[in-house]
Amino acid sequence: TLGEMPLIRYANRPVAQSVAQILHRKLHDLSRLPGSSFPTRHLADHERPTLLLIDRSSDPLSPLLHEFTYSAMCHDVLSASNDRYAYQYVGNNNVTQTKAVLLNDTEPLWARLRNMHIADLGTMLHAEFKEFVKQHPEAAGLTKQGGDKGIKTMTEGLRHLPKFKEQSERYSMHMALGQELMRKYTD
Repeated sequence: TLGEMPLIRYANRPVAQSVAQILHRKLHDLSRLPGSSFPTRHLADHERPTLLLIDRSSDPLSPLLHEFTYSAMCHDVLSASNDRYAYQYVGNNNVTQTKAVLLNDTEPLWARLRNMHIADLGTMLHAEFKEFVKQHPEAAGLTKQGGDKGIKTMTEGLRHLPKFKEQSERYSMHMALGQELMRKYTD
């Protein structure tokens, strides 16, 4: 099809070896026929195409597929450089904000989530966040609008608020990254 004489590589198996030898002989014979225009181009060895012969025990698509772990997708699909990624989110008062985050072992959730398959990430993050909110009802109650909050409830909530806010921002960030990865993957 290419009009070129390929370099033939084969799996180290008897059937692949015999097919490679037969193919090489046939291509060589084809090039020696009188009046044959095969190969149409004569290339140096380092420019010749390579033909791989493998049997069914090899999966030829695996090396070509994208890795679907959270870490691999963040580094391949997103424009993360030097373990930093800037993402946008909608904050209070529907204002879009940009935040840069570190995607390395200094971020506790990243260290735990990075090897997780992207399909499982969203489900696990939502479940963990719901459990986290359940465990910190005082601080979670302060973030909700309205409602009757007594002084004791507010004091208790304020004491836990900084840690609650920090951890909920971590969950939000990873949820946003997961959604962005899935959107880019689908596109």
